[in-house]
Amino acid sequence: MKYAATLLTTAILMTTPLAAQDAEADVGVPDPAEALAAAALEAAPVFDGHNDVPIQLRARFDNKINDFDFVDTTDTGATHPQGRVMHSDLTRLAEGKVGAQYWSVYVPTSITEPEAVQMTMEQIDVMKRLIARYPEQLEFTLTADQAESAMAQGKIASFLGMEGGHSIGSSLAVLRQMYDLGARYMTITHSKNTPWADSATDAPEHGGLTDFGKDLIREMNRIGMLVDLSHVSEKTMMDALDVAQAPVIFSHSGVRAVNGHARNVPDGVLARLPENGGLVMVVGLPGFLNEDARQWYAARQAEEAKQKALLQGQPALVSAAMEVWDEVNPEPPTPVSQMADHIGHNDVPIQLRARFDNKINDFDFVDTTDTGATHPQGRVMHSDLTRLAEGKVGAQYWSVYVPTSITEPEAVQMTMEQIDVMKRLIARYPEQLEFTLTADQAESAMAQGKIASFLGMEGGHSIGSSLAVLRQMYDLGARYMTITHSKNTPWADSATDAPEHGGLTDFGKDLIREMNRIGMLVDLSHVSEKTMMDALDVAQAPVIFSHSGVRAVNGHARNVPDGVLARLPENGGLVMVVGLPGFLNEDARQWYAARQAEEAKQKALLQGQPALVSAAMEVWDEVNPEPPTPVSQMADHIDHIRELIGVEYIGIGADFDGMPTGPVGMEDSAGYPVLFAELARRGYSQAELEMIASRNAMRVLRAAERYSSNVANMPPIETLIEPSE
Repeated sequence: MKYAATLLTTAILMTTPLAAQDAEADVGVPDPAEALAAAALEAAPVFDGHNDVPIQLRARFDNKINDFDFVDTTDTGATHPQGRVMHSDLTRLAEGKVGAQYWSVYVPTSITEPEAVQMTMEQIDVMKRLIARYPEQLEFTLTADQAESAMAQGKIASFLGMEGGHSIGSSLAVLRQMYDLGARYMTITHSKNTPWADSATDAPEHGGLTDFGKDLIREMNRIGMLVDLSHVSEKTMMDALDVAQAPVIFSHSGVRAVNGHARNVPDGVLARLPENGGLVMVVGLPGFLNEDARQWYAARQAEEAKQKALLQGQPALVSAAMEVWDEVNPEPPTPVSQMADHIGHNDVPIQLRARFDNKINDFDFVDTTDTGATHPQGRVMHSDLTRLAEGKVGAQYWSVYVPTSITEPEAVQMTMEQIDVMKRLIARYPEQLEFTLTADQAESAMAQGKIASFLGMEGGHSIGSSLAVLRQMYDLGARYMTITHSKNTPWADSATDAPEHGGLTDFGKDLIREMNRIGMLVDLSHVSEKTMMDALDVAQAPVIFSHSGVRAVNGHARNVPDGVLARLPENGGLVMVVGLPGFLNEDARQWYAARQAEEAKQKALLQGQPALVSAAMEVWDEVNPEPPTPVSQMADHIDHIRELIGVEYIGIGADFDGMPTGPVGMEDSAGYPVLFAELARRGYSQAELEMIASRNAMRVLRAAERYSSNVANMPPIETLIEPSE
């Protein structure tokens, strides 16, 4: 059977200036990102999935619109009990670059089904009349071809969608007639169950879809009406996906992993969308986006119920009490965070080695979600071009990490091999990635929509205790080096090894100076507190912590103590906050320690029996699951730095593909926007979010470049490591 449903998609383009604005930046220079966004929206205007203008026309004007001015509705406050003006008019739709719109012909669920059928027809009528009144700006459309034609003429293609299955009176005949009247999608339920489908916000009654409900999905597919699963229960979603032979939509929903509202889409449902080909059209309602706002709404409802019980039959007093409550408990803000780029720490190179022996000619970096079979525990890679794009990553430090268990000469060779494989991977995707060495090159790459790709060495063992090798690694493209990894080097102490040198040796201090001279960033993640302090004593250019948390929030030795943080403003450096749960969540750190203790115990009890040790640990893991680490705990680390020294010294260094998983909500490289939304909910301004996303990191890179340029006449440091070191 051929199905007529057509999937019409919306691309939401999140833009922010990509050029770093240090003190020397020119004011008034045209922003390439804004130009790129404008060009994109000119070519592909926004197709919005849900707009409730029709019910506003009924509630405010009784559908009497002959004198209604839809060019400008900013004076409509007097028509609303709380003085709210309408959100939409032709002027603002044009400013918003809207090219196509689904107008929702919603009717309330509090009326009978026959009343709902009639009212739906009235709402279709009023919207058709409104469209007809503005033929130069709006065009009533029924097909994708008609929509494209309307948009080509600069008009807003105007579709109708029914919001709730009660609109058809449980009749497939009415469904078909509503289609003939122009309805092109139907939301299966609204806030209450229908006689054949469960709603997300009503008590379960049917266990999803009844047999009639399933036949309704089939009939919608047959006639070409889109199935909208916003508002329905999870089981209804699953049943609809089982039956549907055409793509479904969620016309105005969020995702439950970010906000727990029952109206939002669970990950299990999202996982099925690629097979179906459907679409989540992300809602803008704060209570579905902001978890704090959702909790506020729940608290307000509880308070209102309490006041109604206390003040029965006295609605005016209830209203007065709620006004007082609202004043004392303002709704948490839900700002829009439009971040376009992140610079940090990503371990894809070592994944290429461990999983594929660096044989990448047939490796698909567009989508790595099928790489579970290449990992002993079945873990898929965290990064690919698709998820990096979803995560709004504009620049990336790729870590050419090699293990500390090999000799220094082996580490030098392996580091070169890792540089090679990453360069080859970048070269294979010239439309998406660009190998970059400077801040200017990064800005140019990002302006072209590519991911600026820097390399960073993760551990001083990669240079074999040789400043000559350090310089050649720089020439090969390495732009930072982590001074140690998990073990000491012959010239620096690690945070996770027994102290040996008391920080940096004399050679270690000269290495810091040479890194400054050539323009390589000094990375102090992984090093001991004394090494951090020694490096700050010597450094003449800003340092970075490429992937660290703060010790005041989580006591891990890998994290940065407050005493070190206090010195960053003078140095100008940067903490790029890590996403690894054990460095973020103190409960997770304690869990890791308890697990290591248990494993040591089992190994002592079951010596020479590794299979039994593994079985015992599986039992332990089942009884003692790892505490979850929500993305809010990553934000806690950012909050601490901001409060202690300021937002100017914060970046992001998630460590994807260098850990089992990121925090809940930011499990892989698509998740950066979740973190920034969390920060926005905490009151961070757009300027602050931009600084954290990339501006601070770009400032540090430029400062290192400037210092190197200023000392260009300084000869290379020729210190050799002493045998005693």
